[in-house]
Amino acid sequence: MMQVAPFRWAVYALVAWLGFLAFQDWWSEHELPASSPIAEWTIEEQALQSNADDQQLRYSVKGWFQNHGREALESAALVGRLYECYTPDQPIDRCTPVSESHDNLSLDLKPGFRTHFTVYPQFSGAGGPNPRVVWNMRNIIADNDWKLDQ
Repeated sequence: MMQVAPFRWAVYALVAWLGFLAFQDWWSEHELPASSPIAEWTIEEQALQSNADDQQLRYSVKGWFQNHGREALESAALVGRLYECYTPDQPIDRCTPVSESHDNLSLDLKPGFRTHFTVYPQFSGAGGPNPRVVWNMRNIIADNDWKLDQ
């Protein structure tokens, strides 16, 4: 019986330590504002992978993400909004929004580094004869204890 008690307390101590580490990791992560200069991103190429009259439009989106801050960037969400336009030169504010896609990017991007990404978002609902997509980056999560995660 005497040998079980020390083992039990060792398990309790280990669980408490792991709980503390999980809490500390959660506490160090925060969301950056969408217009933050810390996270720079651009879309280099987008291509429609299906016909415009399909029920689900598939795109191929290639771009890069750069970290200008002092914190690691953990993740972000590439959000695309599909619009149906009557003419190819119609301003986007006169087009009708049809659908949205949300694709999570797992970055793990250290300060000063750049990474490239390729995403294949899908939109439900056809975009008509002139589909147009506006891309945006949301939910950019930064982690200020990234040196501890190495």
